[in-house]
Amino acid sequence: MADHLSWLDIDEVVAGDRPAPPHVADCSTCRDRLAQATAARKDALASFAFHRVRRQLESRGARPSRWAAAWPVLGAALAAALVIFLRAPTAGPVDLLKGAASVRLLDAATEQPVVRAHPGDKVLLAVSSAGHAKARIFTVDARGTVASLWPKPGQACDVGPAVAPLASFAVTPGDVELFAFFSEAELDEAAVHDALSAAVAQALAGGQRAFDARPRTLVGEAARAQRHLGVDPP
Repeated sequence: MADHLSWLDIDEVVAGDRPAPPHVADCSTCRDRLAQATAARKDALASFAFHRVRRQLESRGARPSRWAAAWPVLGAALAAALVIFLRAPTAGPVDLLKGAASVRLLDAATEQPVVRAHPGDKVLLAVSSAGHAKARIFTVDARGTVASLWPKPGQACDVGPAVAPLASFAVTPGDVELFAFFSEAELDEAAVHDALSAAVAQALAGGQRAFDARPRTLVGEAARAQRHLGVDPP
């Protein structure tokens, strides 16, 4: 039997740099890795950082022909920014191979990503810092209530280079949107709360959901990420 594809091989397949070898069709492990990498690429393309860079390039007045020519290069760069997680065969932190900033919730028992849960479920909060030193994470519920999720009062907001759980939580009723703000120096909690609250109010006033809030770029902000958690009724 052929060896499993490495994460770098999977990365190249998802980026379109090479076709998937026949081995993938008969290998559930490689198919699962390919699905994870495809989802990570989708997250990267929808990330705040991608659109910020695109706006910067557009603001510099790149001519359409040059912009079109740049897309293959940008595509390769984005492929290199995939958020890929390597699960060690023994218990321990999950290491980041390479990636963009992200936030996610993991099942406390299996450490698999969670996008829907039930009240009372135990989940782990995890981030990929993309090399940034600090993070603040907030939640917004359907009514527009903004709350700081992490760090807790008196706790440092340092995040390391590895993708590892920051804290554990029990799921409460109601869908929530997670907003993670990354920086090199610590962001002021009140400033983040106020900016997010203002964006939520603006979204609601415009007929949008509170989850659709798009806060202004904060002073000192290096990156941001979002994640939605759907919570089924009890």
